[in-house]
Amino acid sequence: DVGAQQVTCYQLMLLDGTELNDRQTRERYGFKTKYRVLPRSFGVYDGHPVFEVEEIVVETDTMSFEDYLECRKLQLILDVFHREGFFQEVLAYLSCNDVAISSFIMDLLGHIDEAPADVQALFSDYLGEARTELFASPEEARRILSEKYQMVLDNEIGGNLVSKYSAIAWFKTLEPVLQYGVSRVKALVSQQSRGTGPTLDELDRELETIRKYHSAKVIDIVNIEPEVTDVIVSLEHDIEAWREEGYQKPLSAYAFNTYGSEIEANGNTDDFGPGREYVFYVPREHGLYLKDKLQMHGTSAQAVGKLISRVVLRDLQRQVRRRTESRA
Repeated sequence: DVGAQQVTCYQLMLLDGTELNDRQTRERYGFKTKYRVLPRSFGVYDGHPVFEVEEIVVETDTMSFEDYLECRKLQLILDVFHREGFFQEVLAYLSCNDVAISSFIMDLLGHIDEAPADVQALFSDYLGEARTELFASPEEARRILSEKYQMVLDNEIGGNLVSKYSAIAWFKTLEPVLQYGVSRVKALVSQQSRGTGPTLDELDRELETIRKYHSAKVIDIVNIEPEVTDVIVSLEHDIEAWREEGYQKPLSAYAFNTYGSEIEANGNTDDFGPGREYVFYVPREHGLYLKDKLQMHGTSAQAVGKLISRVVLRDLQRQVRRRTESRA
């Protein structure tokens, strides 16, 4: 709520030599633990698969394992909807309508069972892997992962689950993810404004502008070849002007029929003229950069998850210009 660009969550790891990892602390708080492989911390040495395994707390005397899984859901929601301002215009719209970002995050967590089927499946698969990545002992973890070493090598198991499922959310199920986020924004803004904010029609139109904007801006790097072509989208609001001016005014102030657009100046408000059209594009050098990264990491969900942990997220978004402007 104070403008932090990212909130990062981690599981509680019991590290050798720390106070948390002594017998008295374990007994005092009723720690129950499991073991899992550290992402990207494995290899074959002297002909044998070797894994680095960590011990994590999954239950205490005041937190159940189901609570742990709920926290894991929150962890993914924060990464998908809040990380590095990937959906900045969604968050800005909330702030402009006096809805706290924290309220939005917790609302998303509380309504997963009302989300589109693809979003529910995303979280179901994620929690399924959050369960199966855990083992009763280091020996069990190493034995099973050694038996499935090719799957580990192919990034099918043993990786960072939040990065993997964020990649799926952004590049494979983007439309239902946006649909879910926008639907919860609508519910929260409607509840907050209670008739003093945008009308339901205005709310629908403004959120549709934001949804279309984000849908066009995200580069589907799994299918990078067609993604380097321009995407032209007609929007009802000058969202780039809203962004450039720091989201200080409501998005309604930038509606093209009220904001001095070319359409208004020409006396034509019935069709989508040049003033309403945006070009979302990938500069040639940037497209080559992304192709090189994909060639290095691969295109599986886990591989792309690894990639997004090593780049800034703005690299995975198209640049935007008004159609009447020349490309930079």
